[in-house]
Amino acid sequence: PATTTTPPATTTTPVVTVTALGWRLDACDGRVARDVLVGTSDGCVHEMSIDAGCGEDGPRRPDKGCRMLIDLSHDRRLGRRNDDGGVDRAVRGIRTCVGGGGGYVVLVATADTLRCFTGGDTLARTLQGVGGAGPRGGGIDPLVSMPSMGNIFGDVPAEFDRLSAPGFELHAWHHGRGGVAAKVDRMAWLVGGCGVYYGHLDVAGHDPRAADTVLQNHSLVPFPPGCYDAAGSQSDGAPLSMAPTRHHVLVAFARRLVAVNAVTGDLALDLDPVDAVNRHVQAQVQAQAQAQAQAKAGDTVNSNGRLSEPLEDAGSNACLATDEVVGVSFLVTTRGHVLKVVAKDEDKDAWRSYLARHDFARALSHCTTAAQREEVHCAQAERAMAVNDAGKAARCYAKAGDFIDADVVVKIFKDAHEVDALETYLRRRLELREADGAPAGDPAARQLAAWLLDLNVARCEDAAMKSREFDDDEFDDEFVARGHLQHFIHEHGARLDFDAAHAELTRRGRADDAAHLREAAGDWDGAMRHWLSVRRDPREAARVFRNPRMPPDARLAHARALFDLDPATAVDAFIDLNGDLDPNAVAAEVFDAIVNRDEVVTDEVTDEVTAQSARYLTHAVGLDRRRITRRVHDLTLRALVRRYRSGDRSALIGYVGDAGRDSKTGEPLYDTCIAADLCERVGAVEVAIRVHCDRGDHDAALALATATSDDLALAKSVLDHLADRRRSGSRFGVTRRDIWRKIAAGVVARGFGVKVTEADVVEAADALRKYEETFGNGGGEGEGSDGDGEVDEEESKADPKLGTSRRAAEAYAVSRACGASSSYKDPVVRKRVVNRIVSLVEESDGELGVDDVLPLFPDFRSISREWRDAVLNDLAARDRRVDAHVAAEKEARAKIDARKRTLEELRTREAVIGWDEPCARCGGSVSCIPFSFHSFASEGNDPDEVYERCGLPELYVFPCGMCFHATCLLESAVPRLGRRRRAEATALMDAIDVPLTFGLREMRRRLREKDVSKAREKDALKAREGVEEGDGGDGGREGADAVARLD
Repeated sequence: PATTTTPPATTTTPVVTVTALGWRLDACDGRVARDVLVGTSDGCVHEMSIDAGCGEDGPRRPDKGCRMLIDLSHDRRLGRRNDDGGVDRAVRGIRTCVGGGGGYVVLVATADTLRCFTGGDTLARTLQGVGGAGPRGGGIDPLVSMPSMGNIFGDVPAEFDRLSAPGFELHAWHHGRGGVAAKVDRMAWLVGGCGVYYGHLDVAGHDPRAADTVLQNHSLVPFPPGCYDAAGSQSDGAPLSMAPTRHHVLVAFARRLVAVNAVTGDLALDLDPVDAVNRHVQAQVQAQAQAQAQAKAGDTVNSNGRLSEPLEDAGSNACLATDEVVGVSFLVTTRGHVLKVVAKDEDKDAWRSYLARHDFARALSHCTTAAQREEVHCAQAERAMAVNDAGKAARCYAKAGDFIDADVVVKIFKDAHEVDALETYLRRRLELREADGAPAGDPAARQLAAWLLDLNVARCEDAAMKSREFDDDEFDDEFVARGHLQHFIHEHGARLDFDAAHAELTRRGRADDAAHLREAAGDWDGAMRHWLSVRRDPREAARVFRNPRMPPDARLAHARALFDLDPATAVDAFIDLNGDLDPNAVAAEVFDAIVNRDEVVTDEVTDEVTAQSARYLTHAVGLDRRRITRRVHDLTLRALVRRYRSGDRSALIGYVGDAGRDSKTGEPLYDTCIAADLCERVGAVEVAIRVHCDRGDHDAALALATATSDDLALAKSVLDHLADRRRSGSRFGVTRRDIWRKIAAGVVARGFGVKVTEADVVEAADALRKYEETFGNGGGEGEGSDGDGEVDEEESKADPKLGTSRRAAEAYAVSRACGASSSYKDPVVRKRVVNRIVSLVEESDGELGVDDVLPLFPDFRSISREWRDAVLNDLAARDRRVDAHVAAEKEARAKIDARKRTLEELRTREAVIGWDEPCARCGGSVSCIPFSFHSFASEGNDPDEVYERCGLPELYVFPCGMCFHATCLLESAVPRLGRRRRAEATALMDAIDVPLTFGLREMRRRLREKDVSKAREKDALKAREGVEEGDGGDGGREGADAVARLD
């Protein structure tokens, strides 16, 4: 049963004292201290906040000033005894820091346990968890538990525990210091009876859900022998304080200061600092006494040089303190002395300490020279070989460099039968040597490459032997080994001795690999000859052809052979090398002889060659149309004509309509004479009509259209090509009305079944000329009239060959031929022809009139019944068009009158401005002289006199309200004019003697420089265009010869 025991009257409540304090430097300043943790002797951790602005009466919210976050006293595993025989539950150390994601990390140390709390965005959530449910990640469980002093030493006197009680400290710092903003990455925990627990902190990259991921690579560094002896009389007692440096831990005892290597635990320093202080002070006092004795008699120094009275002892060691920013430690004694402890050259042999522990990563991070790193890599490789990790050993041996000879490493891997590891070592070592900038003839690199070549060739031979032994098509080891060998040759073939390596590959019967070696060494002719002539492998030849290191001249030398071997593969390679291959040179080297081999009508070129030739040439002219010469465009046209004959018609039509034209001017870039001839020969009527129209020979286009088909669609297409096209080089000057007339003449001739030749036209012209000589030009009114009784001068102009108007001669020839035809007397046929002509007149939308088609019929002066309705309708349409023109003219005149009235109103418009209205350019008052006129004073002229002699108005006012001085307006407006207008303006300024102010002089200087710069650019552009046009000189002569031949 439970019983209640009343404490004796003499029992007092235990006093709770503060035993640990932890804070963050970046959270504290001169006014506010936040995130301060306080550990007490009863095992509790409190959060405290201090605000200097709360006043003298204390905090306004005392419950927020200090609150308990967690109580660790319920953990009965705390086993350290204190003086009164109880359990030591006091919190001995606290450290707080913030991780990479903003979460808190709190380290709490007691007498023999170390805990870590993490995962919260505040201290409360870190130590208490969300809603007080407990910290996350198991932080309540000790991260590290040390044996209690009782378990180590058994029953010890109480005085020993009292002395050892101060020996607990917890430190967390950044190994490079760095001040307030540095993230901590080291920790040291002084455990009085055991040693120093040292480890690395991963504050930034730890898992917030697992507190044990914060502390890494941690272990206990025990005190060296003699530092802590519980039973011996030489013991200095428990450690009093600790101060961490970069790689050591300073521990202060009562009369000793020791420095322990934090990595190996070795004793690096052991001295009595108090004795050193006493000797130093004694030396200073003796020096002062001797100086005084020399100055006066009665000195206090004995004959033996010693002080007559002993000096006061400096006392014992009290504690150690460290400046976290600069990394300097201070030792404080009980008598108030402060000793500065500075660690120098700690990094000198730190890498050896990590190397002894096989911590190769940290050993490498502390190496300062390449030789040290190579030694670490060599030791790491030996460690890897000891655990049968040959791959890692190969990589580490490669990094060891010249620390170990390559022959030794090769022998190690050969003895271990690690062929793959040997290849890895050799390849990696060669790559590192090349990365270090080894010269081209480096003997070591050449030896490594020779070993690798021999190794890869042997592997290929073994794979081939196994493939023949198993006789299995799926055995692909030979293919893989051959690929490795070729990859090595292309990557490191330049390091090999070419003659020796080529002879060795040839001796072993590896001709293909020898060709790859030629390619790697830059012997392009040899490599291409092997693939084109010996192996006849277009894919490998195209691969070599695409090599970016291959010179353009070497490519052109083998382009024709590659195309003859496989046109499709060759064209793919040509297209892939757009920027590295000149299309003009390729066309001249490869396709000129192929496309121009024979005439189209007799040549029997295979479809594959023709198709691939057309594909590349079409691609070439699409790159830069103006950079490609006319010769290439003519070759493209010939190739596409061949393809048209084979059935591919869209390519030729698309080229003539778009790709073969200048993108800016629309002019054909090919020879139109040759194009028309070729298109007519292969039956490409539509394309030929388009080419004739581009030449300006619409008569030939219309004759071709009417001779090809009775359908008027082709003839009407000439009108589409003529629409809105004004060619400066047109030799015939035809209009849409002329085209309609020729179409009507063809309709009439075909309707009556007659054919009009050029001889008929000449005969008709001769008859007309005789008629005019006999009766005058009275009878030509209907032939050359435009319907209003006025004769068109251009249409009535006499043809030099005919001696009269060609239009009149052609119409008379058609009329005579129709009159002589028997079908003309048939009223049915005549009615049908008249109806077609009438419908054609209506379709022309006024461009063709009845008076244009009547001369095509015999006896056209008498209007028959077939023409009555057509003539009336045409006259009505003309009346409507005349009325429309009259209305449009009236509307235009009304608009002109309105504009004139507006201009007259603006001329007489007045504007009122203030006397101090500023100039929109210079900002000065428009009623005063412009500021720019003051520049004349430096030339000895009076600015006022110059301003008065100026013939310009004093100011200008615009309708928008802006005002300008006359010279200011010139400075603003002249630079914005066009080049021609600007020249006129400057010439006028010189003529009327405008004063050249400073602003006008600067303006004219800038304009001159601008004009000179543009002139130079224009001259350079003309020079480039002249060079490009000169490249196509042969094509121009070829076109001229073709024109002469066609004529």
